[in-house]
Amino acid sequence: MPTIQLNGEDVEVRPGKSLLLAVLQAGEFIPHLCFHPALSSPVSCRLCVAELGEGDNAVLMPTCNQPVIGGMVVTTDSHEVVKARADVIEFLLKSHPLDCPTCPKAGECELQDYADAHGSQSSDNEWTPRSTSNERLGSRLAYYPSRCIACSRCSRFSEEVSGDGDLTLAHRGEETVISLSPGHFLGDGLVGNTVDICPVGALVDPDSQLDPPPWMLTGINSICPGCSSGCNIRVDVFEGSIRRLKPRANLEVNQYWMCDEGRFGWREIQRHERLVEPCSGSGDDEKAVSWDLALDAARQGLSQAGEGGDEIAVVLNGNLTNEETYLLLRLARDEWHAGLICMDDGKYGQERVFKSGFTIRADRTPNRRGVREIAKGLGIDLGSTEMLGTRLRNGELKRAFVVASDNLVEQQAAGNYVFDDLDFLVVGATSPSSLTKAAHLVLPMLTAFEKDGTLTNHAGRVQRIRVCTPGPSTVPEDWQTLGRLATNDQFDFKQLDEILVAMSREIGGLFSGLSFERLQQLEQDDRAVGQAYGAGWSDRLQQWGFLHVDDHRK
Repeated sequence: MPTIQLNGEDVEVRPGKSLLLAVLQAGEFIPHLCFHPALSSPVSCRLCVAELGEGDNAVLMPTCNQPVIGGMVVTTDSHEVVKARADVIEFLLKSHPLDCPTCPKAGECELQDYADAHGSQSSDNEWTPRSTSNERLGSRLAYYPSRCIACSRCSRFSEEVSGDGDLTLAHRGEETVISLSPGHFLGDGLVGNTVDICPVGALVDPDSQLDPPPWMLTGINSICPGCSSGCNIRVDVFEGSIRRLKPRANLEVNQYWMCDEGRFGWREIQRHERLVEPCSGSGDDEKAVSWDLALDAARQGLSQAGEGGDEIAVVLNGNLTNEETYLLLRLARDEWHAGLICMDDGKYGQERVFKSGFTIRADRTPNRRGVREIAKGLGIDLGSTEMLGTRLRNGELKRAFVVASDNLVEQQAAGNYVFDDLDFLVVGATSPSSLTKAAHLVLPMLTAFEKDGTLTNHAGRVQRIRVCTPGPSTVPEDWQTLGRLATNDQFDFKQLDEILVAMSREIGGLFSGLSFERLQQLEQDDRAVGQAYGAGWSDRLQQWGFLHVDDHRK
């Protein structure tokens, strides 16, 4: 690797990187506003200057578009550099409103951070606010022109990442504003990312709340359950309640982004009525029972019926974690000897591939690949849902264990699956539905944000999800519920990680050598590869210790 002299010391840097990224990798910080590693470098803010060269030959140059060349002499802390940064910040603050207490970006604002760390302590300039009115650019985006510093991150994102060209810069100089391109309408897709990459509070989510402020949130690393892409996300919570989702950078999965459907989908999940205790009996005869009674009834009702267990069906879906899938398939094969094991078709939407290659997958289930891989590893041939419907209509099935999903409920309501005539139906679900009403026994389950474990995305990448918000206090973890359905000690796992280790040994393949500890080691160290944390580049800088704002990770 080439070597440069950085502030008097020789350091090795990665070739092909911009000088700005090389300096960040080396552990020194250069403030910047227009730069984002996924976008082109317009060299417009001029905040990322450093001295290149020595003595009388040293010149101030922007570092964001400067390629790394071996032997470079770079100084980031000279008097000239410090003054140049302060002058840029003073110029930006000359017309920037002092509305930090009411701005949703406060605590995460890059200009706010830089003004404190690199700005001048005094100014001779008077504040001259821009007289521009706020506007809505779409259902997911509000624009506050008075805060805008014309960094062009959002318009470059619109052109280079989403490829729709919806956002553009209008006018010139101090009159520059962001506007919709002529004839364009800002729809849903990747709009929320423009809020993330805005270094100030010019672009905001209209539904964002200031209570609590960002620095009181706890960020938990997890995976978006919205589709089979497996986007890496951070779930920000306050007092056990989800407040927002943000993307984490993983260049092999989701680059720096996440889609609007995944970003805002958790709000709909939280609106659903929840099942909080097991129920026995169907229809008007339904009544709450204890977990001990419910699990005893399930074990007895799902015991082998008929020769070879042909009368028993197990229906699971791609929303279960790998660990839950493993347990349920083992139960179906070894305990219940089910004659039919199939996976619900699940929800499908429109597949969208954006200019940067970021993709919203048509498959709206996060773990379909994992279910198939585990079934294959256990020697189980998954039947089709058409077979399920046929055998139900022909009366060939008498008992079933079904993990509910929106798609399955819709199919049951449409009459494609007739579960009502079964002698014994156990349904695992998070919310009441027509399917739970038809069940003889209902076992409450947790949502994706309330459980721990792993998911396998469409490409076969196994990734960790984590508990972000507590589920109902009366509902145990799903893997524990499934484990208690067994009648032998082969399912006596004390810790969730033990299940993944067992899968690694028995199934191998994608799960070979995996454990929670190993997955933690595999999680991308963004500093090592010189990449940003999610679309909010400043968040990664905070995690690296370059900015003084508290790191609100967990």
